[in-house]
Amino acid sequence: MPTLLRYAALSCLLLASSVLADTVEMKNGDRISGTIVLLDGGRLLIKTPYAGTLSLDVKQIVTLDSEREFTVKFEPSNEKRLVRLQPGQPGAVQLAQPGARTQAVAIQDIYQLTPQQQQKLVSDLLWSGSLHLAADYKRKESDSDKYDLSLTSQLRHGRWRHGFDARYEHETKDDNKKTDRFNGGYGLDYFLTQRWFWKGKGKYTHDRLEDVRQQVTLGSGPGFQFWDNTLGALSASTLLTHNRYSFANDEREHFNSLTTNWDYRRYFLAKTLELYYQGEVGLPFTPVIDYMLDSEVGIRYKINSWASFSVRTEWEKIKSRQGDLNDRRYLLGVGVSW
Repeated sequence: MPTLLRYAALSCLLLASSVLADTVEMKNGDRISGTIVLLDGGRLLIKTPYAGTLSLDVKQIVTLDSEREFTVKFEPSNEKRLVRLQPGQPGAVQLAQPGARTQAVAIQDIYQLTPQQQQKLVSDLLWSGSLHLAADYKRKESDSDKYDLSLTSQLRHGRWRHGFDARYEHETKDDNKKTDRFNGGYGLDYFLTQRWFWKGKGKYTHDRLEDVRQQVTLGSGPGFQFWDNTLGALSASTLLTHNRYSFANDEREHFNSLTTNWDYRRYFLAKTLELYYQGEVGLPFTPVIDYMLDSEVGIRYKINSWASFSVRTEWEKIKSRQGDLNDRRYLLGVGVSW
């Protein structure tokens, strides 16, 4: 009997999940069930349990159906409306607004459609990341080879958010090394509320050629998540850090500093195009080092569901009495994301 009850409960749960699933009816007769992620740039993203996230042309959609609430916009500067989706005539959908009459609109007239997010801390295990390779070869009066391999990954579960990144850069010019650097970092965020979190961060950099040969940084402090939704995210934090620097002249410097970190991401064209800007600036509590800056801004264009093309620029600068570091890089690359 207990086994029979368990099977009955499981069947009820499966039936309920199928009823609550969003449905997209296509012109070719297909009915796609899943979770609508976003409508933007003339594309509809729907996440399915059997084929991952699908990108559909809105011109090929007959109608939509969902019991969830969505925020809809008809023009880039238009105000947002909170609606539910109900099936309509071919090429249209019924928008049911709380306390208002149901309105029929053409799906192609919808500029943007995003799910209304529930304010909650506990979430399923989410893992995302990317691996990108950039290379530059020059064969002229002087030969140069340049490689840049970068890995970023984020794991989110409940109140915890883990972030890991690693990068290796290598450049030679006429068989002479110009750049040989490795850096890696790990960050751990604990969300005290929906927006406020406490951040711990560690970073290590090893450079064989620059005046600043090694950097070890450990920091902790509060942070604030301004937003984090389907269209992008913005967070900032202020950390009290302890730094250990080793220089090419065998000098060593230990000091504390106050750093401000930021991470901005924005998606366009149904998440086909991504603009991001991240970095940190530090003010050391020592007269030996004036300031530290490390920033990166770039654009990623998704070639398909997993591959992307990237253009980015990086700027790292350290002003100190033992030696300066002022490194700017402009990179083109390809990579994979998950």
